[in-house]
Amino acid sequence: MASRPLIAASVCLLTFLGPAGAASTPDRLGGLLANSPFGSPRAGTPGSGTGEPLEFRAVLEENGNRFFSIYETTAHRSNWVDLNDPVNEFSVKDYDAAHDSVTVEYQGKPLKLALKRAAPVVAAAPAALPGNVAPPSNRSAQVVQTPVPAQQLQQIRDEINRRRALRQQQPVTTTTTTITVPPPPPVRP
Repeated sequence: MASRPLIAASVCLLTFLGPAGAASTPDRLGGLLANSPFGSPRAGTPGSGTGEPLEFRAVLEENGNRFFSIYETTAHRSNWVDLNDPVNEFSVKDYDAAHDSVTVEYQGKPLKLALKRAAPVVAAAPAALPGNVAPPSNRSAQVVQTPVPAQQLQQIRDEINRRRALRQQQPVTTTTTTITVPPPPPVRP
């Protein structure tokens, strides 16, 4: 007899696929691909159709060698490459440190790429709330220091000294355990 989770999984799978089975799945996914619930890509983002197949993202110098991070916008992957190191369909031919750019040979043609800088993060203004409702305050950031009276400080000092004295009065007991290891058996020729 089949277990209940297996039966439930089968029912869910049949419900999802429907009577046409797996043949109808690409049609359902095609609709999602054409009209993504996450919105359309923004201009300037990788893979958004900016026309540039490669992006120069970083340069790293280690032990006199320079490595370049080149992002392939169509494949959505990044590679660290050395000068004249052919990777996939490109290789970095020249680096201009003064202008933060590289010359890349891509599919047999030279392509000059400027270092792509990250967009600065801008803090958004708090949203206006309807009516006279005040926005919630961040209470964890508010530190209010109230002075401690001298009498209370003296009580704390006395309690610390009392506990230290109690610890020093207690005898320290240690236990040792002896483990006896039997000798190895004799070796017979």
